[in-house]
Amino acid sequence: VTSAIAVSSFSPFALGSTELSNPLPITLLDFNAIVDTSQVVLHWRTASEINSSYFAVQRSAMGDEFETIGQLTATQFSQSVVHYTYVDERPLAGKSYYRLKMFDLDDTTEFSKIIIVNFDEKLLQFYPNPTTDFLHLTQPRRIKLSTSMGIPVLQSMQRVTELALPSDLAASIYLLQTDQGEMFRIIIAR
Repeated sequence: VTSAIAVSSFSPFALGSTELSNPLPITLLDFNAIVDTSQVVLHWRTASEINSSYFAVQRSAMGDEFETIGQLTATQFSQSVVHYTYVDERPLAGKSYYRLKMFDLDDTTEFSKIIIVNFDEKLLQFYPNPTTDFLHLTQPRRIKLSTSMGIPVLQSMQRVTELALPSDLAASIYLLQTDQGEMFRIIIAR
């Protein structure tokens, strides 16, 4: 694309290339995060990858200086949707900023949009997840445990910090809802 009108002393100018050998390495469809108990789970999808090398997951406390906290190998060549997940097991308290730095095989880089996550350490946390027999909560709550289809399987009438799981509950993913409106996904692995 070449400018059609004079812009300044350095005009006309051109953007782009007549070569087909230098497309962008990655077409990023989306990049998002969810707070899951005591960690932040980052998800992203690519629509296509050409000569892609890897993703550096970067985090910042203030949104200005980013540090790399992990990396994932890219697919390199793909014309279909590819899903990626990275778990920040030690998120910063309060507001954090995340972005992806995407590397091509020739070290060309490109950045994703910046997403903001608010991780409040005072929120309810529970462990272990996955679990087999017991679930421990960091704060007392009345809870309701339901199947992934929303069918209730267990409900506490009093606030609890430890919950014994019935032995007849099948290994599956369940939804834990509290009297404070919090909702979490738990995995029972038996």
